[in-house]
Amino acid sequence: MKRSLRKLLWLVSGILLIFAGIIAIFHPQSAVLSVSFVLGVALLFSGIFSAIIFLTAKGTAFGSAWVLAGGLFDIILACMMLGNPYLVEENLPFLFGMWIMFSGVIRAVFAWELKRAGARRWGWMVAAGTLCVIVGFLSFYDPLVVNIAAGVLVGVFLILQGLVSLALWGYASSMEK
Repeated sequence: MKRSLRKLLWLVSGILLIFAGIIAIFHPQSAVLSVSFVLGVALLFSGIFSAIIFLTAKGTAFGSAWVLAGGLFDIILACMMLGNPYLVEENLPFLFGMWIMFSGVIRAVFAWELKRAGARRWGWMVAAGTLCVIVGFLSFYDPLVVNIAAGVLVGVFLILQGLVSLALWGYASSMEK
């Protein structure tokens, strides 16, 4: 029961993140406020699902503490985005940069946990995590570019996060101890 719930939550989380990413990419001209709302909602669901996955997998899956850390970070950032969208509008490049860098580090570390668990094709998750860290760093480098392309950048990252969630849905049985 717990394993099937975790798999379902990974699947739903992945689909929601990809859907939010597609919306953001196809409407980049929309105001940063609407992007922050879409991102806030997607992050909130992703964080809640990650916390539930942690609670059901605690002690039975490798790297479950990293799932919780990522989920809590997503929930905190979602609350900030939904609670004060004007703060997000002014600080989107920095919030986005912190979020994507933190998520990238978590993905890369989690990939090494998958390797240790004997999962195959874990290397692409290390590459995706590394790419996230690089993109996060670049958002600090030129904040104006991030503001101009916020919808597209957030959309691409949401799709990437959704694909990782779908991959974790596929890995769910190999993550069990």
